[in-house]
Amino acid sequence: MQALNFINFYSNGGSMSAWSEGYVSDINYTYGYYQELNPQRVIIPFLMAGLTPPNIQNACELGFGQGVSLNIHAMAGNAKWYGTDFNPSHAFFAQNMANQSDADKVYISDQGFKEFCAREDLPEFDFIGLHGIWSWISDENRDIIVDFLRRKLKVGGVLYISYNTLPGWAAASPIRHLLVEHERIMSSSAHHRAQNAKSALEASKQILELSQRLCNTTPTLIPKINELVGMDPHYLAHEYLNKDWQPMYFSQVEALLESAKLNYACSVRYLEDFPECLFDSEQQEYFKTIENPSFAQTIKDYMLNKQFRCDYWVKGQHKLNLAETAEIWKKLNVLMIMKRSEVSMTVSAYRITNLMPEIFDPILDILADNKIHSVADILTELDGKVSDSAVFNALALLYGKNDILLAQPKEYIEQARPRCDALNRYLLEKAKISTEICALASPVTGEGMLLGLLDQLFSLAHQDDIPHSEWEDFIWNILLNKGQRIVKDNQTLENEAENREEIKRLQELFLTQKLPILQELGILK
Repeated sequence: MQALNFINFYSNGGSMSAWSEGYVSDINYTYGYYQELNPQRVIIPFLMAGLTPPNIQNACELGFGQGVSLNIHAMAGNAKWYGTDFNPSHAFFAQNMANQSDADKVYISDQGFKEFCAREDLPEFDFIGLHGIWSWISDENRDIIVDFLRRKLKVGGVLYISYNTLPGWAAASPIRHLLVEHERIMSSSAHHRAQNAKSALEASKQILELSQRLCNTTPTLIPKINELVGMDPHYLAHEYLNKDWQPMYFSQVEALLESAKLNYACSVRYLEDFPECLFDSEQQEYFKTIENPSFAQTIKDYMLNKQFRCDYWVKGQHKLNLAETAEIWKKLNVLMIMKRSEVSMTVSAYRITNLMPEIFDPILDILADNKIHSVADILTELDGKVSDSAVFNALALLYGKNDILLAQPKEYIEQARPRCDALNRYLLEKAKISTEICALASPVTGEGMLLGLLDQLFSLAHQDDIPHSEWEDFIWNILLNKGQRIVKDNQTLENEAENREEIKRLQELFLTQKLPILQELGILK
């Protein structure tokens, strides 16, 4: 029997195709959902950076993988989306998802970057997303993308880009080289790319254990390769076995994007722009002395030994004054997706910082009902108790912690609701036979909410009006038909009684804590 965290490894077969240009294409990518690609996420980091958030009508994702994020953001948000991924299997899956809801909201292509970026029928874009692409493509394709950004990103438009960065990746690069060389020389067939990745990992681990001088100099190598052993071989193949792989310093990326008239805006993840979560007091004092904003990013990467960056870049910055910033804040709506008692009064990224109860408690008390609240109303209620600027800063931190989310304007929510209902129905039905996708679309926030398999099945039971007393049988029969068992505390529950007991426990947790929030997010009725 399979446990619920079992991954069914498979390959499409066939050799690396010419159209893949060295990128792993003979094994399908994972079905992940990435909230960073949601254009709605631009707003708060931009406000905290003193920048004008764009009005996003047309958005584009280059290299969308299986298209889960692309479809969720197209159906849950207001923007029209365009995207390409040169793997036709990925494009087929993404198009099938779109067909379940509103295919007119998203344009899906299986063209390579050279062909797609040269199209003359594409609009100018307010937002272009590159998630997990930049570091794994050739220099030629990077040049094509930079030219596309120069021509097709509107003035005032935003680029989201994530990439492997230096110096953080310098120490681990020997692992990647070993994996690639073993797969290139020792693997007998490209038909079993996932198995090749596992074999290369096992061999590389053995080689490193025998390379005492190297590992004494770089002691992080052994822990890093041990970490990789438990990862999905599909992910390992795409992350480590491509012909092209180029981590870059921030300044190198900046030099390329400057030719497209782009300037660095801020981190996608606000906590990575919040010094108290990053640096000790000595580091903070030094960081304050750096006047050049570009050099400040380089220093940050060195101080934190960063391996990965998720950044916003903008074509044409418009700096806001304090009054303009406050007016935009007042028009926003937020809701808390945590129970009040579960909100941690600390904020952590690289360091842990305590939150000030006198500021955060009044705000959390207002948001404790998990309903949508306008920021303007929050300011009115706290007038004379907490300053407006303190409220803005607190909301940004809560947002960075994922305790609260932004709600879309009401008209966007109502337009997105039927699209999300249709897409979520498809995803919930799919959960009965698959564990591939772990997100549902929220018309309220314009993004996806991550849910494990059991919570998806509880959601399906709720949507189908199955009596609560019958949920246990409903869930157990699905697991039984799929040959799966629940994993609890890293242990597979083998017998039926244990599985049923855990289903009952998790059902109560779902009904009391998760269902009300999913309903408020418009995901469930």
